[in-house]
Amino acid sequence: MTLIRRVAATALATLALAVPASAAATISVNPAISYSGQYTLSWTDAVTSSTWPRTLAYLASSFNGGAWEETLVKTSSVAMTSMASGSYAYKLRVYALGRYQTEMDFRYETNVVTVLVTRVAPGTPISLDTPPANLTGSYVVNWGPASSGAVERYELYENGAVVFSGPGLWAPETPAG
Repeated sequence: MTLIRRVAATALATLALAVPASAAATISVNPAISYSGQYTLSWTDAVTSSTWPRTLAYLASSFNGGAWEETLVKTSSVAMTSMASGSYAYKLRVYALGRYQTEMDFRYETNVVTVLVTRVAPGTPISLDTPPANLTGSYVVNWGPASSGAVERYELYENGAVVFSGPGLWAPETPAG
């Protein structure tokens, strides 16, 4: 993709300059749910100051679906700390500066990432009971209620894969794996 920028050379003629487009940046957040109010935003480097046209990146943020606010960023990541509970959305907006740096042209914006900040961590099951597998190689896993009582569903993982997700205090017979 090539960005075409038209510059008026005279009142009668127009000059078109072809500017190669750089690869679009992408943004990510880690973790996507924060119980401490801390998380890190990172993106592929979109700022190029050594070539023309020079680009500037602005981190745009929205809190709980409100208006977007932009802040100039000069790095490829930012650590957020002491953030209030709520939902945050972020995207990177990249602009190209004109040759004389008197104008700024919008180039593109990245994907949107969201992070949920909540100060209430989910409770953990009080007990976990895994009896031996039966003759068919299946087993039933039981657990006690969560310590905080604020859990809507439980997830049981086996070898990194979810084998149960639901509100109950037991997982049905599961093949041993």
